[in-house]
Amino acid sequence: MLTEGSSTYTILFSAASAVFYLLPVLLLISTAKRFEANTYIAALIGGALIYPDFVALMGDAGNGAMADFFGIPVVLMSYSSTVVPAILAGLAYSWLYKKLDDVVPENLKLVVPPLVSLVVMVPLTVIVIGPLAVYGGELVANVVNWAINAPGLLTGILVGGGWAVLVSFGIHWAVNPIMINNIVEVGFDYICPLTFACNFAVIGVALGVFLKARNKEVKSFSMTGVITIVLSAIIEPTLFGLLVNNKKLFVAQIIAGAVGGAFLGLMRVVTSAFVFGSVVTFPAFVNGDVMNFVNAMIGLAISTVVGAVLGYMFCEKDMELA
Repeated sequence: MLTEGSSTYTILFSAASAVFYLLPVLLLISTAKRFEANTYIAALIGGALIYPDFVALMGDAGNGAMADFFGIPVVLMSYSSTVVPAILAGLAYSWLYKKLDDVVPENLKLVVPPLVSLVVMVPLTVIVIGPLAVYGGELVANVVNWAINAPGLLTGILVGGGWAVLVSFGIHWAVNPIMINNIVEVGFDYICPLTFACNFAVIGVALGVFLKARNKEVKSFSMTGVITIVLSAIIEPTLFGLLVNNKKLFVAQIIAGAVGGAFLGLMRVVTSAFVFGSVVTFPAFVNGDVMNFVNAMIGLAISTVVGAVLGYMFCEKDMELA
């Protein structure tokens, strides 16, 4: 609807793309926060990786251009939108920061840890961690996409049906960087659509419960869950409040997610962005292939309908919230 390159388009595109441009900074902050290191120093390390003067060192050569740091060869890389280099740099920095915090006297902690961290971590990242991580990330993305492409039906069943299990244990966060890396490296991802299948299976089961349950509290909770997932992709309240405590409903969701995921995997549906599965993130399925969007809608409809039918069948009329 907007002309590409217009000021309106550019402003909105900037809002959408800023997170990817700043990904190294955000990931370094997150990693440092997780391991209780100074997040401001972490942000500066990430900022150095995307600083315009550093990026300009590559010239027109792009990734693989050569420079040096006090005579040490440096393989230059573009770190904007990268995932693995920032995470590894964040881990290394967090370890270094803790060591410095243990040995540096209290009256020098405002100066020495930040100085040493920047002087050590920025060169270490651009000389060693960064290039290895970029090439490693590309390899991982290629291997994952090859594996997904080969057995699409099986992968769709496993991820579509098993994603809720991963979410219930919090393990799903370990897979998210792979999806982000795939988007960055190859421009699309096969895993993300399968997580949509899980979310819409939860929507379907919650709808089935809403239609059959007599308890007003259950009906209200299930419909609230539907609206929440449709608008924000947050399945945890419905998952833990409605499904985990009811084995039949949890199995219904797994089956529905697996069936919808099987279709999405078989049709090789992809997303062009890393998003969480909801109605408002449907544009992620839009690319040059119209059938990608059509097949995505069919697959998600399958998850929803199967989930609703099984949810209705397995729900007891007098069901109460645990």
